[in-house]
Amino acid sequence: MERAELLNKVKDIFDAEFADSGYVLVDISTSIINRQLNIRLAVDRKDGGINLGECAGINRRLCEILDREDLVQESYVLEVASPGVDRPLAGEADFRRNIHHTIFVMFEDEAGGISQIEGELLEVNAGGIAIKAKDKTVDVPLDRIKKAKQRVKLGD
Repeated sequence: MERAELLNKVKDIFDAEFADSGYVLVDISTSIINRQLNIRLAVDRKDGGINLGECAGINRRLCEILDREDLVQESYVLEVASPGVDRPLAGEADFRRNIHHTIFVMFEDEAGGISQIEGELLEVNAGGIAIKAKDKTVDVPLDRIKKAKQRVKLGD
């Protein structure tokens, strides 16, 4: 089975098994480490803040399903982990989870150049986001965003 097909099947299994559990699949990838297939899932709670025990439980359940359905024909390792605080934001759902948080956004401006802004994410709509930076609010269309991350401030 091709890796892309395997990733799609694992994603479908995750969606079917955990759709109503409050978990969201943030990212999925494969790599070969020491001649062994490594399948890595970054999972979070829909409202953010997954813990190690939850990751371990998801890992066990997915391994059981993959083994029972014999989807992976070679030796593999399944990793389920938190996406971490420095993960990129992608898509409307990621931005919605970060309303009222500080984010950094790099985007294509109206002149075709690249602009950056850091501030509080105020609003998310189907077409874009609104960020309050210092004394102004900037609207950024989602399709112009090149890179976005949540900023975590320590010591607050």
